[in-house]
Amino acid sequence: MIVQLREWDGSKYLETSEDIALYLAACFEEDGSDAAFIARVLDDISRSAGLRHVATEAGIDADALATALVRNGLPNFDAMLTLVNALGLQFRIEPTAA
Repeated sequence: MIVQLREWDGSKYLETSEDIALYLAACFEEDGSDAAFIARVLDDISRSAGLRHVATEAGIDADALATALVRNGLPNFDAMLTLVNALGLQFRIEPTAA
């Protein structure tokens, strides 16, 4: 029996702001110190929300946002904040478990 696997695309499952918030929170909890991983997560989010729409809401150029999100495989923090704010989300900082 041959099992066919497909690459998982998180953007297809992010339908609401709550989905996006929970996905982002879970990914930060899983490995928030890996910038490349968070860059892929932000790419999923931007594709699910429609990058051009998000950029328009944020008042910035979509191509500039896409480039800033993943420059050299790492997200630009200013672009991350812009994307999160445009999606109506916020970062929350909590102490790590000891």
